[in-house]
Parts: sequence; structure tokens; C-alpha cells
Amino acid sequence: MLLLASLAIFIIWESFKREKPTLAPRISAPGQTAIEQGLLIGAGVFAVTGVLVLLETDYKIATGRQAFIWNSLFDTLGKPGVAAFFWITALAMLFVRHMRRKARRNTG
Repeated sequence: MLLLASLAIFIIWESFKREKPTLAPRISAPGQTAIEQGLLIGAGVFAVTGVLVLLETDYKIATGRQAFIWNSLFDTLGKPGVAAFFWITALAMLFVRHMRRKARRNTG
């Protein structure tokens, strides 16, 4: 989890850097940017987490630093609701990725 958090911080940090001007105008923008790749990986992580939450046989009360967040999610939404929350988050990340990619390709 620490590595995923570090990756997310790095991706956000890189998104605020200004692009270097190019000498020739770019006609097409092939490939993916780091933000688009990060959003795709994050969406995959959230989708798999939703499946794992749904397949979990029993729910034990979480302990730890942010346990109140996890416990309150389970108390308010239940197991299917938490899985749906993760899937909706994954879909939102895919939508943001699609919009960024579309905007980048249209500005070329």
C-alpha cells in the first residue's frame, strides 16, 4: 500500500510540471502519459479490491490508524455497497483517463 501511495504521489507531482515547448508542432500524440497509465493502474487496483471485498467470507472489525474509515464504510454501505463504491471509483478513474486522453489527442 505504501508503494501504491508513493506512485500516486509521484503521478500527481509529475502532472503539475509544465511541458517543455517543442520546436515542431506535434500532429499526433501516440502512447500514454504517466498520468493516464497511473489512472489505468489505479482503476485496476480499485476494481480488483471491489471483487476481493465481495468475495471476502467474513468481515472482521478493522484495527489500525484509519480503521474508522473502513469500519464506517462497512457499517453504512455493507459488503456489496463497499464493493460497488470501489467499482464506481474505478469507473470514475477510467472516465477521467478517457477525457484526458481525448483532450490530449485533440490538441495535437
